[in-house]
Amino acid sequence: AYATVDKLASPSPGVQFQGAATQTMVRSDPKTLKLDVALPNLTCTDMNVSSATLGFAWRAWRLEGAEWGDASPELSRAAVAEYTANPVSCRLPVDTLRAGATYMFRATVGFADTMTINTSATATVVVGAQDLVASILGGVEQAVA
Repeated sequence: AYATVDKLASPSPGVQFQGAATQTMVRSDPKTLKLDVALPNLTCTDMNVSSATLGFAWRAWRLEGAEWGDASPELSRAAVAEYTANPVSCRLPVDTLRAGATYMFRATVGFADTMTINTSATATVVVGAQDLVASILGGVEQAVA
């Protein structure tokens, strides 16, 4: 009996966002998007991988009408780099995103030496406004004449 075994020419890391593909948040709350990342099996490849160190590249877009566009200034490349200092998560501080807006985040994970062999995952974040909270000027007691 014979069996055919196909080798993977270009194994790439596995990556996916934790949670639902579309997530909601309130503008006044922080939000963390986390990745699940897995190295491929590198023993069954004809490719020379000089390092199993992974590299990460994050991008973000904002939905404008029916098109995805630049998410600047709130998610400029510099801001995204700051929010992804730990590359397996994107930590969005309080009041970073626009209420009523929808954002798409893409994380691309590959071998750090070239990043040519990579995999991407996307997640969408829908941002709502916080509830209105009324406060009465003058404290808890008031004299009425």
